[in-house]
Amino acid sequence: GKDREVYDFVLLYHQDDQEKAFDILETIENNSLLRGFFEARDAILGRSILDELQRSLELSRNVVCLLTRKFVEEKWGNYRVENAVLTRLISEKQKNVVSVMVEECVVPTALQDTPPLKPGEQWYWSVLYRSLAKHSGLQSRPARQRQGGYLLQTPGCPAGCVHRDLSPGGRR
Repeated sequence: GKDREVYDFVLLYHQDDQEKAFDILETIENNSLLRGFFEARDAILGRSILDELQRSLELSRNVVCLLTRKFVEEKWGNYRVENAVLTRLISEKQKNVVSVMVEECVVPTALQDTPPLKPGEQWYWSVLYRSLAKHSGLQSRPARQRQGGYLLQTPGCPAGCVHRDLSPGGRR
């Protein structure tokens, strides 16, 4: 089959954090024109995991690394981060690698040149949307109202932004 889609971002995360990752993916997709590559949804069955990782990096303009202790302590997580950064360096098109610290952990060496975003911090969603949109050539758009989302008064969040509070202790 032909790879017909180009994604605005790919999410890298630990398997145990799939629900949190999907919340972030849904929030970004529902509050912008951005489309993410989500392994559980978009990977082609029957292909090797390594092939799918490489394909997702090639098809995505941005990489969002969800940092958790499990992700950074796992060799596979570090491999994916290093591969994403290497792909950014050798790519003809500029790739953007953003890290989101979902829980306190050590930032992988490959990502230490830029501080990670932290859910719950002022401007978190605004900075994340703007960074992804800038490298995708898109602007944010008003959200469609969705069930299960919480309207949070996050400074800088697009008007009508509906997302889940992913900060520690936040509503789930």
